[in-house]
Amino acid sequence: SLLGGFKYVADYLFSANAIFNENLGVTQYQISGSLANQFMAGDLGALINHTVYWTDPTDYMLNQLRQIAFRMSLQAAKDDANASNATQTVSYTGTSTKTIFTTNFSLVAVAASLNILAVVAILPTYYGWWALKRKSSMSPLETARAFAAPLLRDAGAN
Repeated sequence: SLLGGFKYVADYLFSANAIFNENLGVTQYQISGSLANQFMAGDLGALINHTVYWTDPTDYMLNQLRQIAFRMSLQAAKDDANASNATQTVSYTGTSTKTIFTTNFSLVAVAASLNILAVVAILPTYYGWWALKRKSSMSPLETARAFAAPLLRDAGAN
């Protein structure tokens, strides 16, 4: 099978074994597999000091497996014996959500009437603005002084 072949290649490329024996001050080592040799670090001459270690081969192995899988897929695509019909029928059942707005025109009319009524109710407060004896503004400080705020009682006029 294809996956069996993939496993065989991975075992062949990445199987590794390292055996260290220390007996009466003599250290012996037996290393098999290219991966063990490739990622071994440290000083083999100083085995007695335990300075031999291995770096992590995970990234290397994953990248190699990705490359092998990619090359296998390219070869499978070129192989006419394995070519299949490119037409494929896929069934699909889907749903979608649509937001639908409806307008209640009687509520719109009531809201518009209340807005107009509020404007009409405020208009009388502006009656006689032209009769003011000086220029005025809507400054919060001026408004506070007009209502005799204790903090601004001794402040001068604008």
